[in-house]
Amino acid sequence: MRNPASHSPVRRSLLLALLALLVPGRASPCLRSLEAPVAPTALNVIIKGESISGALVEFLQSVARRSGCGLQLRSLPRPRLDRMFFADEVDILFPASRTSTRDRHAEFVAWFQLQPHLVMVNWNTEAIGSLRELLQRSSWNAVVVRSYSWGDVYDELLQQLDRLGRITYVADLKTVHAMLRAGHARFTLLPPSLLYNSMKTGNQPAGLPADFSYQLLKDLPATAVGMYLNPRRIAPEDIERLRRASAQAVRDGTLSRNLSHYYPPEMLTIDTKVLP
Repeated sequence: MRNPASHSPVRRSLLLALLALLVPGRASPCLRSLEAPVAPTALNVIIKGESISGALVEFLQSVARRSGCGLQLRSLPRPRLDRMFFADEVDILFPASRTSTRDRHAEFVAWFQLQPHLVMVNWNTEAIGSLRELLQRSSWNAVVVRSYSWGDVYDELLQQLDRLGRITYVADLKTVHAMLRAGHARFTLLPPSLLYNSMKTGNQPAGLPADFSYQLLKDLPATAVGMYLNPRRIAPEDIERLRRASAQAVRDGTLSRNLSHYYPPEMLTIDTKVLP
């Protein structure tokens, strides 16, 4: 009788390949590993040396495992990442807010909605209800993170402020915080939960520091946040796998658990709405 150990190397390789397809988490149906470079984004993308973590990093990793897609993460400066996206040099852009400009370039997969607010230092606080009122305060200057977008209405406002010479673009959220506190800018427009991490010190209570406030503006809508998939780089069947895996991971609570692990519920209640 033939010894099973005497199976040829070719047969053993075929058996191992079959097992890989049958064992969850081992399959890799995507045609190739997908490139998803990232820039620091509050507690959603945290970069410390060679380590990349964060609420939405963990969520995308979960989606990739479910879809059987390999994922390559690396850190890049935000302006370079934005240029590479439009130059078709990346497969996945995340976390990304939805805009009409990006929609023309790639396919969007929504995960949740974020509501930007008017954020100011308390000694600067004055009741503002709309973007129109904000524009009428001609002495008020803004500070925003370069390449951040909270939808088309936000982008149009920034263009108006830029033409008026009333806006400063900076590299990160910590600089936004510092400029507001020092009085070098009057306001920013952001979901407060993103600014929370740059302001958090030690064991302070959840929320923005007491000397900061935030207000809703009636004409600044919430924006969808998720990922953009480049159809010129990713096969259609792989895009569909990622869409299905994303929808499943949102429905079964994986996204909510990832967010809750990093953000206090008090902050998520202010501006975050996971899609059904």
